[in-house]
Amino acid sequence: GTNNGTLDNYSAVQTGNQSNNQYLTRLDPKFNDNNQFAIHYLYQGRNFPLISSNPNFSYTGTYLIHNAGLQYVHIFNQNLINEFRAGADLEHVKQLPAGYYNSSFTAASIGINQFTLNGAPLPPTQAGFPTLSISSFLSMGSGTAASNLDNSRTFQVNDNLTWTKGKHTFLFGGDIRDVLDNAT
Repeated sequence: GTNNGTLDNYSAVQTGNQSNNQYLTRLDPKFNDNNQFAIHYLYQGRNFPLISSNPNFSYTGTYLIHNAGLQYVHIFNQNLINEFRAGADLEHVKQLPAGYYNSSFTAASIGINQFTLNGAPLPPTQAGFPTLSISSFLSMGSGTAASNLDNSRTFQVNDNLTWTKGKHTFLFGGDIRDVLDNAT
């Protein structure tokens, strides 16, 4: 077929070999009727390499998650219950252009000098072959030239006190979170 007078006759297939591993551990000890405890740990690991139709523009990727939490419930009496929870979520994503990451390759090394960050060459985490597009032609380059690095962390602590008085229920508590968003 044609598109604005040009012939569109290129088709290609990308291949990938994604693997996933997930593990979950949970313990729910009940010390007595007034003290209950729960703890969990979750791990997920995903690898997703992609081989482009042009192997020069392939990438590798990993996505790791560690998640842990605990809960402690103390029943003072039938009208007063306290729940304490704490948790952490650690995520680490690396999606890197194959052959370019942490190498001496830069766009400037092939004469393309416009790709800079505040006037300086791009850092190794963003080095790669840029995507070049010319109207009416097939684009060329690494769609992941700017790598995807994410090392985000979330930590949370909260406590809730529930007090029942007659027909009324009062809930007191607090929630503190520390969110560290460290990503390219």
